[in-house]
This record gives sequence, structure tokens and C-alpha cells, in this order.
Amino acid sequence: VLLPVVEQAELADAVALAERGLIGGVVIIGKPDEGVTDAIDSLHASSMTGRLVIAVDEEGGNVQRLDGLLGLLPSAFGLTELEPRQVRVVIADRMAAMADLGFTVNLAPVFDVGAGPGIGSRSFGDEPGVVVTYGRAFADGVLDGGLFPVAKHFPGHGRADTDSHDDLPTTPPLEEMSDFDLVPWRGLTDRIGVMVGHLDVPGLTEGMPASLSPEA
Repeated sequence: VLLPVVEQAELADAVALAERGLIGGVVIIGKPDEGVTDAIDSLHASSMTGRLVIAVDEEGGNVQRLDGLLGLLPSAFGLTELEPRQVRVVIADRMAAMADLGFTVNLAPVFDVGAGPGIGSRSFGDEPGVVVTYGRAFADGVLDGGLFPVAKHFPGHGRADTDSHDDLPTTPPLEEMSDFDLVPWRGLTDRIGVMVGHLDVPGLTEGMPASLSPEA
């Protein structure tokens, strides 16, 4: 179980849960300051189960938590102005700095094809091949920097009809997604985690979010 932490001060509250072995880590949703490393160290020291997962969303662009500490990171779409090998280096450097702060997991990259509601520049583009190339360069950079990448949002939020923060989105039917939205997800190894999206996929989930659907 990962505990969402909005304010850095809440990391201290998580210590009591870690001491009892009730959490496997935390997801930091807010914007931490320079004291985050000491707070993370205290959390690790309190754990009954060994080193904890310390996760954060550091996609770049509109979704980054550490810009106050590490500077701005371009969005996924902005990164496509670079060569894939350059993206890998940029991300590896960023992840190494994050590892020094105590983070172990980055909830990125975005593997969604298309810039639909809630995605926009978070996507590498509207062509599956581009998303594959740049998404995997990003993921390789995360690994090179010492963190574990978690790609999102399976099976594909890029062409959904609304933002999943606002309502349950509906994607194109599964048969239409197969040769488009699902392309980046094929051939993944166990070196990349997968975040399942809150998405209704006609032909697969039938009104239920993919995140709760056994079929997904």
C-alpha cells in the first residue's frame, strides 16, 4: 500500500504507519522543499519491512513536483525537440538528482497516444511510433538514473473523451485501440511498471473503470 502525501509535513505522520508495517511507501503529490531528504531518511529508518517505495510524478511540463528543487523539466511533447538519445541523458541526470533526494520510483513516462482532455503536452505525440521511441528513451533514462519507471495510463488516455480527474472517460472501442493506443504497451519488460487508467473501454470494461476491471 502506498500512502498519498500532499504536504511534506505528512511524511512525519507516515512514520507511525511504517513502524507498524502498514505501508509499503508513499506517493508525494505536493511540492517538497529541501527538508524532504531528511524526512525520507526518517521514513526508511522507521520501516519494519526494509527500504520503502518513495514515488513521485515527475513527467515534466505541467506535471512535475520537484521543479522548485531541481529546476524545470520540459513536457513530454517538448522533449521531442531533442533526439531520443538526448532525452535519455536528460532524464537520467534528472533521476540521479532525484535518487540523491531519496526517491525510488518515478510515475512516468506517459505512454498515451494523443493529446486529449487531461493529457495535452503530457503525451509525446499523436503517432504511436513517436510515443514508443520517446517513451522508451524516457523510461531508459529513469532506469539509468537509478529509479524505477511506471508508464501510464494503460490502456490509453490519449483519445478519451474527458479528463479522468473530472469524470469517467470513455475511450475508443478496444478494436480501434489495438493498432494505435495499445502499440506503446507491447513488448514491455518487467523493468517498467504500468499504471492503469480510470478509463471505460468499450468492448473490454463495459462501463467499469479499467483500474477496477479484471479484464483490463
